[in-house]
Order: sequence, then C-alpha cells, then structure tokens
Amino acid sequence: MISNTIIATFLMCCTFFDIKTKQIPMKLIVVFTFLIVGFCFINNFFYYWDFLLRLMPGAFLILIAFITNQALGYGDGVVVILIGMMLDFQITITFILIAFLLSAITSIFILITKKGNRQTKLPFIPFLLVSWCILLIF
Repeated sequence: MISNTIIATFLMCCTFFDIKTKQIPMKLIVVFTFLIVGFCFINNFFYYWDFLLRLMPGAFLILIAFITNQALGYGDGVVVILIGMMLDFQITITFILIAFLLSAITSIFILITKKGNRQTKLPFIPFLLVSWCILLIF
C-alpha cells in the first residue's frame, strides 16, 4: 500500500512537470530517489540479481533515448528505473507496455484528427500515470 502511494505521488508530480515544461526537475528526482531507496532498504528489496533485473526496463528506455536522440527522454527512463526498484520485473514490463499502448493510441488519434503531425512530441509520463492507475484497478 505504501509503495503504491509513493509511486502514484511520484508519477503525479512528474506528470505535472512533464506536461508543463517537458522536463523532470532534478530536485524531484533526488527527493524521490532517497525516498524509494529508503523504502527498498527498509523492505529488503536489494536481492542482487533480482534488483538488477528490476532496473533493466528503465535502463533500456535510457538506451532508447540515447539511440533516438531523445525521442523518448532520459527522464522517462530515470522515472521507470526508480519505479522499477519497487516493483517486480513482470509488473514493470506490463506497466511500460500499457503506457506505450496508450501513447500509440493517442498518437494515432492526434494524426487522424490532424491536431498534430509525426513530429508532434507528447510527454510520456502522463501515460505512465494512467498505466499505473489501470494496473491498480485491475
């Protein structure tokens, strides 16, 4: 329950800044890093191989950001790394896949309605927030 609240609060804060400025403030990342690492330490989430596996989805998103010249931002990968520290690998993958699906559906809608074009950039963290809400409901 506490982990769900931490993740939801973190995603809401990040969503606000991602929509407003398309950046996540470093202060916010640092505060939640200490909070999440403390939570993981208290709950003994630092099993070596399991912990490294939980970091991989976020690391993969950072690699995508590097390869695509930030079509997906580095902040998105950092957010997923921090959230992945608190979740199982399978849940993290599901969480990201739902967010990508929602992002794709929104992008198609924007293209069909001609509200944007292929170069239109959408903030990704709001899709992570909606994805998290979907996971909590189901």
